[in-house]
Amino acid sequence: MRFLAKAAQGYATVLVTTEPMTGIPISTALDCRLSFDEWYDAVLRRVGSSQHLTGGNPMLAQEAGGVANNERLVYGTINVRVVDGSVFPYQPSARPMGLA
Repeated sequence: MRFLAKAAQGYATVLVTTEPMTGIPISTALDCRLSFDEWYDAVLRRVGSSQHLTGGNPMLAQEAGGVANNERLVYGTINVRVVDGSVFPYQPSARPMGLA
């Protein structure tokens, strides 16, 4: 996150101090003269995950680290099943919601 905050600070500073932007009056809540700590706080307040994480409860053999069997039944339970993308044992290339 610190890297992202530093990149945002640098990008905004360069953007508003480079032609043709320097001639445009800009009114914004974020001033490019903010300290790095202020940028970092702004990034933490605004950044969220848009990733579709998978693999948290892999459907694998229990000996291989799996959490659920091929019927999505959680090992060691009688009737608890995992019914989301977390059972995928690996990350598909894109858009796992179509598989879930």
